[in-house]
Amino acid sequence: MARPADRFGRILRTTSLAVVVLGAATVVGSFLVRDQMRASSDRYQLVRKTSQSELFGDVGEPIGSPQVYVVTDPQAVLPGTGADGVKLLDDDYLRKKGSYPLQMQTVDAIADYARLGGGLAVLAGAGGLLLARRRSAQRSATGSRS
Repeated sequence: MARPADRFGRILRTTSLAVVVLGAATVVGSFLVRDQMRASSDRYQLVRKTSQSELFGDVGEPIGSPQVYVVTDPQAVLPGTGADGVKLLDDDYLRKKGSYPLQMQTVDAIADYARLGGGLAVLAGAGGLLLARRRSAQRSATGSRS
């Protein structure tokens, strides 16, 4: 039967290795997800239909300034373009569906935090591996005590 110190060293090595692998996967995954989202993003202007815009056959009243959004529902995109060739998003449709698009700057911020967390996990796991290695080397140098 393994002694508690040997069991602790094995658990520390295994856990540390898992933390390193998961942290590295988080870092790589954050780049992949961000790039996939960026590929499906474009610059849009949110517009809201008002009674005046419907009366005059206008597209709608712009909300804020154009932003880069990740739009997953193509029905939310209105036909035509706004000023400077910006695509238009129907705010009323998005609110009715309860599906608001992500801004690309939000995706970038979350990916940055995921990379930071994954990098810290890799460092913590590497520290655990070094600690387990050092404990193992000390135990073998002093001999096993009973």
